[in-house]
Amino acid sequence: MNTLKKLIAAAALALAISVVFTNAASAEVLIFIDPTDPSAVSFTSTGAVSAINDTSSSIFEGVWLVGLFSSGKSLAPINVTGTLRPSGTQNVYTSAENEQFALGRLDLNLYGGDPFVDQAFSQSQAAFTGSSTIDLSGVALRPIGSTGDIRVGDSRGGPGRVIGQYQIVPEPASLALLGLGGLLIARQPRRSRRRRDCGDSAS
Repeated sequence: MNTLKKLIAAAALALAISVVFTNAASAEVLIFIDPTDPSAVSFTSTGAVSAINDTSSSIFEGVWLVGLFSSGKSLAPINVTGTLRPSGTQNVYTSAENEQFALGRLDLNLYGGDPFVDQAFSQSQAAFTGSSTIDLSGVALRPIGSTGDIRVGDSRGGPGRVIGQYQIVPEPASLALLGLGGLLIARQPRRSRRRRDCGDSAS
């Protein structure tokens, strides 16, 4: 019986830990953002497909992550390091900034340097591939679990269409601690029963 309870508790814990990722897939979350290291915040493709077909913007216009910051400062163009790119092109995002054109201070624009390379988002393939890091030290991101829209570029004319969402996810260390805590909770009733059994035997 205790083994069954332990298995049920472990299964419930696994479900709780993975729910953010399960919900992400159904909600068309395209990018996971891990803020564990503010100097190297990671932006990783989930492999989910775009909500729409869109070729209206170049990689120079990039994509907007709307409302990513809970508060912030004006960011001059900063380097994006890694392989994150729209899957319709081989060009990666190389820069990020905010507060340009229609962008607000709480939004982030990811873009590349070539105005002649179109981004091609499709409902039949992953919107993005790869993973990159950005130094966002000194800028406060929204809380873990928060989501927001990803819009295609067109910075001069205002935001483009929504292709999906981003989600700020827990760092792996937090998930590991949560899992350990769940196992300890699952074992607790068994220890309590042993103590009761010993007490009964002594009497």
